[in-house]
Amino acid sequence: MVERRWPWLVSACLLLASGLATGRAAYLWWLPCRDAVSDGGGECLRRMGGGSPFAAVGASYPAVTPLMGLAMLAAAAAWLAIVVGLRWSWPQRVLLAPLVPALALAGLRPEAATAELILLVDVAVVAAFVGTTVGSGPVVAGPDGVAVWRVWIPLGAVATFGMIWQIVDLLVLGRGYLGAVVGLAAAVATGVLALRTAPGPSVTRGAGVATRYAEAGSRSDRTSPMRRPPRGPRPSW
Repeated sequence: MVERRWPWLVSACLLLASGLATGRAAYLWWLPCRDAVSDGGGECLRRMGGGSPFAAVGASYPAVTPLMGLAMLAAAAAWLAIVVGLRWSWPQRVLLAPLVPALALAGLRPEAATAELILLVDVAVVAAFVGTTVGSGPVVAGPDGVAVWRVWIPLGAVATFGMIWQIVDLLVLGRGYLGAVVGLAAAVATGVLALRTAPGPSVTRGAGVATRYAEAGSRSDRTSPMRRPPRGPRPSW
């Protein structure tokens, strides 16, 4: 079965937009700290208390909050392309799909997003991770014959909008740039892997087995000792 490239390429472009929006939000979040000496550092200290641009969700900062909402919507659309574009089974789609509305709800109204809603993103990420492995077997088996770990790359970028990632980012850097780096790296990796994969001929499931049996049968007929060439006319004596 031939691999579909368009879901990966669409997801890569959307993850790129999400990573850029996250990086821009992080830059604007810490911009007041450049003037911390002149303004007494009040706004800078207040934002340092938040720890990262994710704290803008629910705080309604003029420029940062819409950018974070845009980043979440782009990430939701990127994951939607993976869910819809690849040939998942229906039980898998049930586990993969909830991540899309969870991110979209937080992205549509980021100023009203609560900690519970952001935590719901983490729950949906875990469900999606389980969905990629249920019925897929080992790592080398997956939708369209691609490796499951390739699906984990965009899933990891989407997971940066959850509460667990906020805690990790706060402990590691506390600046918000780490999420942007992960999103951009996932976009590049997803796009490069899609472009490097050579498309093959489309084969219907089950048809390949039947074709192999037919070819094996024809070869056995040609080489069978019971199959002899027809004799010519008998000579007349």
